[in-house]
Amino acid sequence: MFIQLLPVFILLSVCAYILTAVASWFQPGINPTLVKSLAKIASILTILLAVGVVAILVTNGPTNFSLFIYEGLGISLRFDAISVIMYTMIALLAYIVMRFSFKYLEGDSRHGAFLGRLASAIASVQLLVMSGNLAILFVAWVATSISLHRLLLYYPDRPGAIVAAKKKFIVARISDLCLAIGFMLIYEQFKTGELTAIMSYMETISWATLPPGVELAVFCLALAAMFKSAQLPTHGWLIEVMETPTPVSALLHAGLLNAGPFLVIRFAFLFNLGISGSFTLILVGALTALFGSLVFLTQTSIKTALSYSSIAHMGFSLLVCGLGAFPAAMLHLVAHSFYKAHSFLSSGSVIDQVRASYVTVTGRSGDIRKIGPGLLVAIASFAGMFFLFGLHTSENYALMFLCLVITLGLSRLLIPAFDTINNMLLILRVLVLSISVIAAFLFLESGVSVLMASSLPVDPGLTQIELMTLGVLALGFAAVILLQVMAPMLVHKASYQALVIHLKNGLYINTLFDRMVGTWRIRMPEMQPESTEKIDKEYLVSDLKLEYKTQS
Repeated sequence: MFIQLLPVFILLSVCAYILTAVASWFQPGINPTLVKSLAKIASILTILLAVGVVAILVTNGPTNFSLFIYEGLGISLRFDAISVIMYTMIALLAYIVMRFSFKYLEGDSRHGAFLGRLASAIASVQLLVMSGNLAILFVAWVATSISLHRLLLYYPDRPGAIVAAKKKFIVARISDLCLAIGFMLIYEQFKTGELTAIMSYMETISWATLPPGVELAVFCLALAAMFKSAQLPTHGWLIEVMETPTPVSALLHAGLLNAGPFLVIRFAFLFNLGISGSFTLILVGALTALFGSLVFLTQTSIKTALSYSSIAHMGFSLLVCGLGAFPAAMLHLVAHSFYKAHSFLSSGSVIDQVRASYVTVTGRSGDIRKIGPGLLVAIASFAGMFFLFGLHTSENYALMFLCLVITLGLSRLLIPAFDTINNMLLILRVLVLSISVIAAFLFLESGVSVLMASSLPVDPGLTQIELMTLGVLALGFAAVILLQVMAPMLVHKASYQALVIHLKNGLYINTLFDRMVGTWRIRMPEMQPESTEKIDKEYLVSDLKLEYKTQS
């Protein structure tokens, strides 16, 4: 009985968040007691339903519920490993972010309005991940963009918020258009929008018999995912959303931004055969990951650095999806979501700053004879764990590439450890940590592969062009890691300092995009002379107080 009513309960959880948003119209200001109560009920209900959904998936396997269908389009929900994992993750994150928002904006004149907008965003993401039909999936996709736009304009008088919202609005509409074209091509080919029917049909064909319309549809879906997840060169809006409250950043980076990789994973049975879409994801995702990881290291603002980190992570997720390693992409998506939510919600923690002040940096010798062994040990650790898990290089090129990238990242720990002066204990600790990280990744990836086996197609392997691209990308990642490792020895060189300046400005890509969309014309409002004088006096007084406190 509960199984038949499950879709109704899921829609009830979505409606509970929508009801919270409606209640915020009547309590938009300080102390919105009704809005808080409804938000608590909605978040707890969602967590309880997530537990029930997991239990039903384990006992009954993937299930599809059609509530309203007309000409193959309508409202249907799909319960499989992909949707259940995403729904559970969103339930936990929504509860945390919502409870954090209760205190974070307490006393704000529009506290209720903010909670309502946050609730509408959560409802749209829930509906997106549980959608089982092209029609409802597209509606939820657009709803996530609209709800995010309203959150970005929570402070409509701030020019920075206006700039970010305008750029995000333009990029989102392009993403919506690409998704609409892709869905229309899919519907024209299969005459239905039910994901279950489309998956069943795709299992009967091969790449040689793939209709041209489907190939073009896959390419459009790839573009929609890239525009949704802040990939080059339209990433600039993500680093300019700091005018919004911190809970918005946490929900955006941990939830809404993952819509791109989720879309690709959901349509894995199409991307598995579509060559152009997968290759586009590999190329753009890799460039974005390299770009984001380099610029991230040059930022002095913690939230800007976290934004570039998200850009790099989304690029890496789409790269993994393009390689067809969908279980690894799902694992990365979930891990990144929880990590980034914690990072933003704790970004203002004074305790972390105090702890960091006690960290001492061990001296580096810069001896190449010590740097080389560190890299060799990293590669040996990767090779040993890869074969220990019984994986074969001839059958797991994508997974081997991912492990190699992780190993290169770990070499940033191993090489400085080997390069320190007479610190064998540090070397041993870093070595154990590195092996543990690789083993944990392979273990969790194999577990996710088992969970998602019934929801994903059989991996056909990589083409020759994709294998050659992987080789070039591996060299690119190695070059970036080498630059990061050698940075302490290059810091005094003029060419390196010039490179850091350009990277700190994001290679001016965002500036070019500003000129394209006209957001560079948005300026800070002019201040009256008396208000300027007042602010100057306030800064002077605060500086004097700070100087007196420092001298004391």
